[in-house]
Amino acid sequence: MKIEFITNSAQETFDLGASLGKRVHSNSLIALHGELAVGKTTLIKGVAHAIGGINPDEINSPTFTFLNIYDGLKSFYHFDLYRMKGADQFLQMGFDEYFDAGGISCLEWAERIQAILPQRRIDIFLEHHGQSRKIIIESEHEEISF
Repeated sequence: MKIEFITNSAQETFDLGASLGKRVHSNSLIALHGELAVGKTTLIKGVAHAIGGINPDEINSPTFTFLNIYDGLKSFYHFDLYRMKGADQFLQMGFDEYFDAGGISCLEWAERIQAILPQRRIDIFLEHHGQSRKIIIESEHEEISF
């Protein structure tokens, strides 16, 4: 499955995340890829709000802690791997255990641990597209329809 979207505002990016959040299930893993300030955290706020009513204002990028955990109707694990040195560090910290902990895992800068990402994931590629954002959602093993 591969779907492409163009969003023209932060609200549209948030809404796309919320639409995705309504379609994911326990143990879903969402791997986000894209440069700084492309909208990854905004999209994640939408997912978190939709999956468990988590207040989007509480969602912040956990750049210095790697992981923030939010409890809602489903647990939500928000990783920011920008400062992660690689897959070995991720594994040493035991973070891979969250992939099967019953919640939803969202990983910003997922390419930092590409070698250990499970095949059962949803990849989201965000890029600047003029004043808009181009967002591509791909998954080989998760069926998501919009």
